[in-house]
Amino acid sequence: MNFKRLFLITTSLLTYGTFSVMPISAEMAASNNLDKYNTYFSMVQDDAQDIEESEVGMLGDINYDSSIDYTDIVLMKKIILSIEEQNLNADVNQDGNINILDLNMLRSMVLKQSNSEIIDTKTICLDAGHYGLYNRSPGVKDYYESNMTWKLHLYLKQELENYGFNVITTRENQETDKNLIERGQTSAGCDLFISIHSNAVGSYMNESTDFPLAIVLLPDDTTNIDEISTEVGSLLATAVEEVMGTKQSGRTWTRLSASDRNGDGILNDEWYAVMFGAKSVGTPAILMEHSFHTNTRSANWLLDDDNLQNLAKAEAKVIAEYFGLA
Repeated sequence: MNFKRLFLITTSLLTYGTFSVMPISAEMAASNNLDKYNTYFSMVQDDAQDIEESEVGMLGDINYDSSIDYTDIVLMKKIILSIEEQNLNADVNQDGNINILDLNMLRSMVLKQSNSEIIDTKTICLDAGHYGLYNRSPGVKDYYESNMTWKLHLYLKQELENYGFNVITTRENQETDKNLIERGQTSAGCDLFISIHSNAVGSYMNESTDFPLAIVLLPDDTTNIDEISTEVGSLLATAVEEVMGTKQSGRTWTRLSASDRNGDGILNDEWYAVMFGAKSVGTPAILMEHSFHTNTRSANWLLDDDNLQNLAKAEAKVIAEYFGLA
């Protein structure tokens, strides 16, 4: 494969600033690189049209599934963020390094092969809270939080894909457990992480407590992912309130860990492990509580699959509107 011309043009376009070709930390990538993907990509797009599908070969097939698509782009971002091990197929331009230039060329390949008009496909990572049969309602015995969240995250995945999002999930099946921080870190390279839950006041029923709660990232002056988290979280909380018809209004909330989870000597880490994991790889994160399964009305409402499908439609619309896809 000969990408020499494209590489030279790309290199000349970037002479106004240098870009590290060595592996970088997740924190540095989150703050310095993710917001540059689209800018750099636009510079090489025109020349990338010269790439023929027959020339692609295995380079660019990051996950070795014999196709080059948006899943490879997500994995390439993880490699650049040093979340995943590097592999030879990731050195798309064959310059001996794996960095932003390879990501740009890979995105060009995907664009050309898919004949897509969408240059910047957004990727959402969905996490179904809990596994197996977990968190049974103390008053509505048919309700398990794990069942509801698994169904809802699949409905939401389909609705988001209908808008053109690329959607990945943190687990392949409901029966499999997975480390909480690892689930959050699955979102490396994604534009948004949402962990789906229903809330509880304890091991008893409370009919007076009935509201959606979007747990969002703590304020952080070093990045803008907390602003995205808060903005989308607030919109989702309102949408869930309207669809579920809860007694109280939807709201957002943050929770600070009492320990220094990342060992940097500062007590500023997320309490929820999935949120901590997502933030550690630079992803805007929301833990969405769909009211309380300790409330009889809400638990029964969430048992209805038609209601869950309506929730998915409303939430997908909010997300699509926020990212300009609706």
